[in-house]
Amino acid sequence: MAWLVAADIDDDSGMMRDLVGNVTIAFTVLSLSRFHPEEPIEPKRKAVHDAIDALEKATVKATSH
Repeated sequence: MAWLVAADIDDDSGMMRDLVGNVTIAFTVLSLSRFHPEEPIEPKRKAVHDAIDALEKATVKATSH
């Protein structure tokens, strides 16, 4: 889909190539997480935010010697 959009836009700066890459990455991540539009996203979103918070806290403790 992103390639179709990018093909319709003249862009020498590489922004369309970046768009295609970002869409591909997002699709791959959603696909690997077994995301389905019918299921609620909130539990997965909360789990991701909790994991990020835990990593940030661990990083602060490790570098605050």
